[in-house]
Amino acid sequence: VTEGSDSPSEKMRILGDGKVGIGLSAPGRELSLYASTNPAIQIVNSDSGVGSGDGFKIQLGAVTADDVSIINQESSGSMFFGVNDSIDMTILDGGNVGIGSTDPKGPLHVKCNTNNYGLTLEDSDVGSNETFSLKMDGGGHLQFEAGTADDLASKGTFMTIKDDGTVGIGATSPDRKLHINSGSTNECVLF
Repeated sequence: VTEGSDSPSEKMRILGDGKVGIGLSAPGRELSLYASTNPAIQIVNSDSGVGSGDGFKIQLGAVTADDVSIINQESSGSMFFGVNDSIDMTILDGGNVGIGSTDPKGPLHVKCNTNNYGLTLEDSDVGSNETFSLKMDGGGHLQFEAGTADDLASKGTFMTIKDDGTVGIGATSPDRKLHINSGSTNECVLF
């Protein structure tokens, strides 16, 4: 596709294998876009408006002097990400992020199924494989567990906080405000 009548210049090329290049004569992917500065793809509809600040945009560069990639909902509204026709992550207009929640109540809102881990941290040292995990057990308990990447709870639950405010360190069913159990039957402190 060319533009201009006296000396036309190529703007888009469609190769025999179906690859489309906009601003490129040899596209490397099914759809390749080239611009010398800040290439962007904009998706709009009749509800979003059709101006340069409307709709949804995927852009490379322009926010800082460094190369950056930008995915931006130009208009007000939320963004949703998912797999298999489900919504797995939400970013609301105000910036709150929900993982497993479509209506996050704070800057980060993680909603997971019973006995699933809401947060897992893994040591990146080679061979370490150590993890620290946080989960809700379904019975009103917030549990802190240690383990490995292969078995998140392999080293056990080391702290439990129940929904009534009782805390167990080394105790998974605390019955006092603070219940500390060292593992030995003779070494238990209750407050």
